[in-house]
Amino acid sequence: MAALRAVLPRMRRVTLGVRVILQHGDGVVLVRHRFHDRARWYLPGGGVDASEDAARAALREIREETGIPEAAVELRGLHGVFLNELTGWDDHVVVFVGQSAQPPGKLAIDLEILEAKAFLWDALPELSPATARRLAEHRAKAVPLRAGDW
Repeated sequence: MAALRAVLPRMRRVTLGVRVILQHGDGVVLVRHRFHDRARWYLPGGGVDASEDAARAALREIREETGIPEAAVELRGLHGVFLNELTGWDDHVVVFVGQSAQPPGKLAIDLEILEAKAFLWDALPELSPATARRLAEHRAKAVPLRAGDW
């Protein structure tokens, strides 16, 4: 039985993703997806590929989704690690905080992204619920490192 317990936890599906609270000037960079929930805006991010660390994935996703070159981005810290239970499996999301020296659109963006744009903090568009929570936490500076539900 001990052998079975040792194997079963490894068989559950676990994924790791990243998001970035990416500041540019006096605002934050957000993306709108082409294929789902086109009305709301999200933090740029996505899945961590095999043999890729979370920070490298965050920089890659910023480039792919916003068109901002990796050299123009500085990851300044970690906002938190969250569990997204809406997926039906253990989907962990690492949220970084970064600064961009360039606006979105310097490079081509992925087909999955309809639009990438920097918004002033007092003029944010309609946000996904998780994006709204992460931005509110960040602006409140409530806790240096957050953890909990996505």
